[in-house]
Amino acid sequence: PRCFKTHQRLSSLGFLEAAGGKFQCTVRDPEKTLVSQFKFFLCKGLIQADFRDINLFIKTRSIIGSDGEGGNEPTFGGLLWDFYAEAWRCRSCPSVKVLAFEHLVNNLETSLDGINDFLGLPPLDAQRRAAVLEYCSKEWMERNDHLFDDHHRGPRLAAKAAAKGQVASKGDGKGKASGHVAV
Repeated sequence: PRCFKTHQRLSSLGFLEAAGGKFQCTVRDPEKTLVSQFKFFLCKGLIQADFRDINLFIKTRSIIGSDGEGGNEPTFGGLLWDFYAEAWRCRSCPSVKVLAFEHLVNNLETSLDGINDFLGLPPLDAQRRAAVLEYCSKEWMERNDHLFDDHHRGPRLAAKAAAKGQVASKGDGKGKASGHVAV
């Protein structure tokens, strides 16, 4: 695909750079990120009963690592802090662009030309700019949230495994793939 969204760390995607891959890393206020993650895990039933209070949740292994007080292991290859540290280390790499989520939400239009240039695309005309702004609006994304999940992943991985005479071990393909390309 020309463009895809993932929560994986950049360090796990380095193999794509050799083929010309570029990585837009979107970082968000850590407090808002943790609250969002807590709400997501809670609504999906992914939080153990002992950690349904956010003050307990933020002390779990999934948030602070091995010093945590139980709960799930970190997801997507590391802790939030690992993602942010990688983004910071790679912020000057020509194949990486780091953006603040809050800046994009507050005024996406001011960032469009920079993102467009980074991707090596021709300048946006008025019609395309309007379309990008519409498709990036929270309202449009909420109406079309089915376009942002990983429903295709499970069947694709199962087919690949079957072709090799194996059984796919993970991924039913129904989980949301919200997130950013992380370093």
